Amino acid sequence: MIVEVKGCWHSELQTAMLTQLRDRYLKGKPTRTGLYIVGGMEPGLGRNDPRKRSCGKIGFEKLRVELEGKRRRYPSPFS
Repeated sequence: MIVEVKGCWHSELQTAMLTQLRDRYLKGKPTRTGLYIVGGMEPGLGRNDPRKRSCGKIGFEKLRVELEGKRRRYPSPFS
């Protein structure tokens, strides 16, 4: 299994599941199983880091639904 981990502040949070995990890391590998993990933080913890101010803007449930939809719409071409 290949695992891709992103923090909630990452600029490619909403696209990396496809562009990195699926299209780069799983391509040509014997495994077809990948896990996309998004790490979050409590509101306010990243206020001194401009990158982390974006955490929580979309909400984890909305992000989960969005990523699940992408997974269903764009299944792995390597299966």
